[in-house]
Amino acid sequence: MEIVSHIEGEWTVVSLVGRLDAATSGDLERACGTLLGEGHHRLVLEMTNLEYISSAGVRVIVAAAKRASHLGGAVAVAGPQGLVAQILKITAIDTLLPVADTVAEAIAARP
Repeated sequence: MEIVSHIEGEWTVVSLVGRLDAATSGDLERACGTLLGEGHHRLVLEMTNLEYISSAGVRVIVAAAKRASHLGGAVAVAGPQGLVAQILKITAIDTLLPVADTVAEAIAARP
């Protein structure tokens, strides 16, 4: 999996490419931990090019959202497609944090 981040205003956009599963979830966990530790408390996980997400990936997203919230920040998801969107819906991620079609919509959905 490839993880690339960039700043958009007060938000850090974390773009995910490939598969987020047991083998790669540690990479996202470390990336989010580093960003949150550096003071980037508002994260958008951009998933347009994410092909698959497992329960391990879902766990990392929930953990990052909880940590960001404790720091006064937030996590949102943008652009999940196909199977990834279905898995996020089945796991009810959209009840915990915003899931939007675009990064701009995800940012607008969070204060």
